[in-house]
Amino acid sequence: MAGMKTLSLKYQIFTLMLFYCSDYHKSIQKRQIILFFTSFMIKTKSKSFEKALFTY
Repeated sequence: MAGMKTLSLKYQIFTLMLFYCSDYHKSIQKRQIILFFTSFMIKTKSKSFEKALFTY
């Protein structure tokens, strides 16, 4: 069930990103985090999750 682990890990990181987005008050920082997360999720579709994680 490696796919299930990867999915739960994605949700954990998504929750973490949402936490950081709500924690930051400057819109520029929010935008940077959202852009980072969006590009991160796009990368995970083509590569393995761990490889995409370590490219940042």
